[in-house]
Amino acid sequence: MMKRSRDSGSPPRKKQRLSDEISPTQEEEADSSLTRNGKLGFLDLPGEIRNMIYKHALCRNYLQISSLHSGFETGQEDFQQKTHYLSNCWVDEITTKLLLANKTVHAEAASLLYGNRFDFCELESFYSFIVDLRPETRSRLRHIRIVDYHEETPRPRCAGLAFDILKDAPNLESLTLKFWYFTSFSVIRDFCTVFFEDSRTWLETVAKRKGSNRAAVELIRTTFRDDFIIWCGQRHEAMSHSEEREYEGNQYFHKVFLEMLEKPQ
Repeated sequence: MMKRSRDSGSPPRKKQRLSDEISPTQEEEADSSLTRNGKLGFLDLPGEIRNMIYKHALCRNYLQISSLHSGFETGQEDFQQKTHYLSNCWVDEITTKLLLANKTVHAEAASLLYGNRFDFCELESFYSFIVDLRPETRSRLRHIRIVDYHEETPRPRCAGLAFDILKDAPNLESLTLKFWYFTSFSVIRDFCTVFFEDSRTWLETVAKRKGSNRAAVELIRTTFRDDFIIWCGQRHEAMSHSEEREYEGNQYFHKVFLEMLEKPQ
């Protein structure tokens, strides 16, 4: 069963560019005045204070989204059975209630929430999340990381669909793909071929928007999965070696992918 993350709150009718900071002099709605019982309302607080509250409630190092299923979560030494993979999920009561307060709060806070880095444990959860967002909400996305991007065949249909929808995220600053350690550069080329088939329409849109293929490709980076890093640590391998291989792989990925993008159809 897929946990469907829903786009919370009702955004303003007029599309507007939102900043991470709130102007203390911003005009408030009529309901920001003192409440009938004489207590101070949230919107009566100075903009700096409200911004501190938003950041405390909404900003994290990352927000992880995962499909719900039976499985095992592995650590360095322990193996614990879990009913699902789900941690630090962005859908919580504080976040949801905060964005639903009113239009002003939603306008002030939404860019902070969607400015976080969203980690997706698989392509299915990536698609499930992004398909539920409105276009104006997708435009607020800044950082996406797919934790387990692999070359399974046949390809899940949601892979291409998810990247087609990602065209509505013009402000995306980074897309990170995590995968297992590669034994040769031919493995990376195979990986590039699969990813290119999934994302070509999106990449071409980004390249056109940014004015160059290279700018679009440099938005993407590859990195090793955390379980590979743990695997290295268990075997006392030098972490500098894995970091060097990761850098080489990322550079080669950019080179191959740029060639694919510039090759005539």
